[in-house]
Amino acid sequence: ALTSRAAVMQGGDGGPALVPGAADESFLLARITTSEMPPEQKGISQRLPDDEIALLQRWIQAGASWPQQRRLDLYEATNEVRAGRDWWSLQPVERKTPPAVKSDNVVCNPIDAFILAQLKNAGIDPAPLGIPREHEIVAQYCENRGIGQIDHWRFYLAFSFFRLAAICQGVMKRALDGNASSEKAIAVGELTSQLAQMGMEVINNQEE
Repeated sequence: ALTSRAAVMQGGDGGPALVPGAADESFLLARITTSEMPPEQKGISQRLPDDEIALLQRWIQAGASWPQQRRLDLYEATNEVRAGRDWWSLQPVERKTPPAVKSDNVVCNPIDAFILAQLKNAGIDPAPLGIPREHEIVAQYCENRGIGQIDHWRFYLAFSFFRLAAICQGVMKRALDGNASSEKAIAVGELTSQLAQMGMEVINNQEE
């Protein structure tokens, strides 16, 4: 496995995978140059670009320096086909401090503060938009339904954000697979972490 310097230097039955200072004698470079590595996927060549092969050759020729104790991890980082250990849903949950905002609009909960801050950064004044506030929407819904209140409203609100995050994550997956129905799929998918964070804010700041 090409996960550590020791493993690379040990190699397999054919000997070391590379020889520091001797790129032409390195088995690893030979297999990459002949397109044996990386192997084909679904009949499509995964050959590295020439500039990356040249970079690898120079690295080996220069001694193949490797940071001490550095061990490579296949799932260390997210790429275009799958999530890695740095994916948002695998990170520890953190409580974010809502940004301080100055606005004539009433900030009913931390989510309002995040939204208003983003609108301000985008140069958008929310007042002329006539967007109803959360408590106004809930009050109108209760009036239409003939009920006094919505029990466990914060739970339903948080659930809605997480559900939207899951939908956006699915859209991102289809975009990466190349079968999304819209050219805006990537942009939609990038909303995943923001929506999930909003859901966590609702949970972390529930009103007693």
